[in-house]
Amino acid sequence: MTYVKAGGMGSTCGTDAGKTALRKEQRKVRDFVPERVRATLDARILANLQASSEYQDADLVLTYVSMDSEVDTRTIIAEALESGKRVAIPRCTAEKTLEFVEISSLQGLHQSRFGMLEPDASLPALKTPEFVGSICLVPGLVFDGLGNRIGYGGGYYDRFLAFYPGHKIALVRTRQLSCNELPHEAHDIAIDLLVTDQRIWRVNNNFK
Repeated sequence: MTYVKAGGMGSTCGTDAGKTALRKEQRKVRDFVPERVRATLDARILANLQASSEYQDADLVLTYVSMDSEVDTRTIIAEALESGKRVAIPRCTAEKTLEFVEISSLQGLHQSRFGMLEPDASLPALKTPEFVGSICLVPGLVFDGLGNRIGYGGGYYDRFLAFYPGHKIALVRTRQLSCNELPHEAHDIAIDLLVTDQRIWRVNNNFK
């Protein structure tokens, strides 16, 4: 697998618009891609993820459950479980952050008020020490070469990632890459690795 440092990233250029405008614009870009094309690109992303040492070395995968036109994580979940890895998915808390709950399948999940699939509230959440050596797949609408991302606006992932000790990885179709630096604030947490349908981009110089 080829790792490439950020810089000179060929992509669709971003804009200087605010985050809200970017979210609206990038949703349209993502939704416009035909489902058949998305499936082909997502299969390449999965192959690149599985070929990475970060994925291979991780015994625990933290991941969202994909919806609508997001990069498919349901196949990733199924194949990770089949290969013997542990998988945990997020649940929103009253403190507006995330906690992750280990699952054995996608059965028995319910839809949260934000539309995402979550585990039942009665199931115990993993503790921070259990995240050591794991990877976390982080959703987003658009990413830049510094690992900045435009998410969905709630700040849940940034609050969780501020204390997360593992590798932060984004699954990205090439059209979701911006060659312009995205607007970001001090509390926004950058991604370590972008796994695209073409290659893996190393975007954090501190990433080991």
